[in-house]
Amino acid sequence: GLAREIGAITSKRVNYPKISKISPTKNKISISIEDKKDCGCYIATLIQQATISNSTIAIQEKLSSVGLKAISNAVDVTNFVLMEQGQPLHAFDYDKVQGGKIVVRRAKQGEKIVTIDGIERQLDPSILVIADTQKPIAIAGIMGGKETEVTASTKNVLLEAAHFDMTLVRRASRKLGLRSDSSYRFERNVNIEGVLMGANRATDLIIELTKGKVTARSENGALKKKTLNTIKISAQDVENRLGNTISTAQIKKFLTAL
Repeated sequence: GLAREIGAITSKRVNYPKISKISPTKNKISISIEDKKDCGCYIATLIQQATISNSTIAIQEKLSSVGLKAISNAVDVTNFVLMEQGQPLHAFDYDKVQGGKIVVRRAKQGEKIVTIDGIERQLDPSILVIADTQKPIAIAGIMGGKETEVTASTKNVLLEAAHFDMTLVRRASRKLGLRSDSSYRFERNVNIEGVLMGANRATDLIIELTKGKVTARSENGALKKKTLNTIKISAQDVENRLGNTISTAQIKKFLTAL
């Protein structure tokens, strides 16, 4: 976001990282979304034969510079891309996902999950979860479960990139007294058009750092907005808000750059 603002102000091009285009594969990961209002889209990428170890010093230093602790290469990538792209992500140990299936649904009354911070959380139908065929494995948009977290023994990583309803995430976060870097962003509405870019960027980095291979990619839901909003604005509107006069040509130049 800051890079785009500075680029517009200085008339310089923003240098985005090179990101591979990764398409859905014939080998599918089953993704079920019970209500598309709760989860507009979900991308699951399976990276197998991964070696989980420490990240590069460069990645560790960049995370440290924004107050994040390095954990392992695969997990660090999810945090790195969260900060770089603004897209929250989560990495599961695929071999601990029962049935190899992802189900995005509301929690059932009485269900519980132990989150990666080691605390058992009581769930209810107002809370959106990511589940496998047997149980919740993450609280959607907030925090993953301890049972399926990536560890040093993980060989196969399932990468999640999704778009969750901002109101659901906010309510669940408050009810559980649980906040995270992911929930902070989802509560403010993540751009649905950034989900695919975030998934691809993270996949590139996980492959590079873990030496794993993509063996499956599935997508469920709309990856683009159905309609784009047209906003009408006049030079007078800008002047009224800023208390400063900017020419129509400058306004057009800034908005076009952004």
